[in-house]
Amino acid sequence: MESQIQFIATSQGTSALGFNQAAALRLAEALGVNTTVVALILPDVEAIACGKINEQMRES
Repeated sequence: MESQIQFIATSQGTSALGFNQAAALRLAEALGVNTTVVALILPDVEAIACGKINEQMRES
């Protein structure tokens, strides 16, 4: 999934914006995971993951 994360460059540095939702759903489908469940939980996972990625980038 890491190559499917969207980033933006700003004057304050680079920030993770979010996941490529279509790619995440295709991956879930290919793995046999219920895509409805993924669609429901992915926004929460995305918010936490992007927050942590941005936190790590600020610290480095």
